[in-house]
Amino acid sequence: MSLSFLGFLSIICALLITVNKEKYKWLVAPAGFKQKPKIAIAFYSILGALLMLSSLVNNPYITNFILPVFVICLCLLTILVINAKGSQSAS
Repeated sequence: MSLSFLGFLSIICALLITVNKEKYKWLVAPAGFKQKPKIAIAFYSILGALLMLSSLVNNPYITNFILPVFVICLCLLTILVINAKGSQSAS
């Protein structure tokens, strides 16, 4: 399965959540986004764009080093945002 196809699927997930948040709640809750569909939309969109962009560039340095670093940073940033919003709502 190519990276561009995975990127396309990720963008489709973001669009599905945008269209109907209740019907596609199974894309939001199990991924760790709890009840925060806006964060899930941003995550799936950015991840999809990164994966599609990496398929256009055939440089091994980008696909083997830069892309994984961006994905890890995106995941860590998303975790920090979810935890920060969770601690603000608990206060």
